[in-house]
Amino acid sequence: MGINPGPGAVRDATSAAPAVLMKRLRGEGHLTYRDISLYTAICATVSAVFQIDMDSLFAPTRCKADKAFARQVAVYLAHIVGSKSYTEIGIVFGRDRTTAAHACRLVEDRRDDPVFDRLVDQIETAVTLLVQTMPAWATEPRIDA
Repeated sequence: MGINPGPGAVRDATSAAPAVLMKRLRGEGHLTYRDISLYTAICATVSAVFQIDMDSLFAPTRCKADKAFARQVAVYLAHIVGSKSYTEIGIVFGRDRTTAAHACRLVEDRRDDPVFDRLVDQIETAVTLLVQTMPAWATEPRIDA
């Protein structure tokens, strides 16, 4: 199980960030452009790897196990790669902070499986590379905040 979402899948998903994500992120005035780019990169990568619609990561209700698990991986990455708090992650994904913490514990426990651990490592690397290639203005505070 490796990352092979197809050529340009992450780029295509990033350029077509769902309205739900953008609306939720815009509502969080304290987020910088870098934060917004981080969440977009995470969601685009996770949705491409798990082959789900990005909107599924923000579904307001419980959903099928595969989509819920993809969301848990996205939450985990936001916490590990982005060093984001459970509170902020919960707000962005429309969940409680305790749900975000639970998602991180589930993913961390599952990393005992070497195949899954390699997959998460690959996703972490992909997201980190996307974040590192962000333009300099992405680190500035938002003017509309």
